[in-house]
Amino acid sequence: MPFCGPWRDRPMTPDDARCSMLESRRAARDCGIAVLLFSKDLDELLALSDRLLVMSAGRIVYETAADSVDIATLGRHMASH
Repeated sequence: MPFCGPWRDRPMTPDDARCSMLESRRAARDCGIAVLLFSKDLDELLALSDRLLVMSAGRIVYETAADSVDIATLGRHMASH
């Protein structure tokens, strides 16, 4: 399933593992499977998400659609909590 290049004939590097996980999450999403992703990697979140939520103290403090997110506004919400 990985689309990141042939790595089966050699030990998997951290980059291989990250790419494989990203492709697995993308494939699950594309099949209609709900994926709940917690990450501090904003590029990964934007690549995989339909919606982005920022939580603080167990509460949702900001929500936006990933395809229309304003990065500066998202960053302010992430940094202020």
